[in-house]
Amino acid sequence: MGAPDEHESGGDSLSGIDSAEDSYAGKIVVLGIGNPYMRDDGIGIVVAQELRKRGLGEDIVVYDSQTLEASLIWQFREADALVILDALTSGAPPGTVSRFKISPRGAPIEGIPSLHELRLHDLVDLAGLDLISFPVVIVAVEPKDCSIGEGLTEEMRSALPRVVDEVTRVLTEISATKTRSS
Repeated sequence: MGAPDEHESGGDSLSGIDSAEDSYAGKIVVLGIGNPYMRDDGIGIVVAQELRKRGLGEDIVVYDSQTLEASLIWQFREADALVILDALTSGAPPGTVSRFKISPRGAPIEGIPSLHELRLHDLVDLAGLDLISFPVVIVAVEPKDCSIGEGLTEEMRSALPRVVDEVTRVLTEISATKTRSS
């Protein structure tokens, strides 16, 4: 696999991620997930693109992907933290921004998740197997419309600054924790 594709914003998609960095040790990885051809489901990718424009620093790398694959978790195994950006249907009003931290649930994993596409709750199972030894934070946005089509709804476009602000807060908190523990 080659180096990641370059977007106009200067960031990376996940094709060829294995050669994107020699090591993610000491890095915070931000991963925007979504399908840009299913309206609001593309919010994670849009937020990742916005974050890249901000020059977050050398210890923060931002990627986007249409799926969450088990190989990505392995690829990021040396990272200090992983922040996932995604649409999440919970019944809240469209545009609601939420934050979740993945932690082991204490129950044995009942099956091996697909190696091609993980569901977010599969991360919890992997954390329980000690395959994830770093903090995983999910910043999620309640979608209005995930039907086929391009572009975010007005509710998601309006939420974009709040999502970026929330991710920035998460990154600041993780960086502060890193500084205190070093």
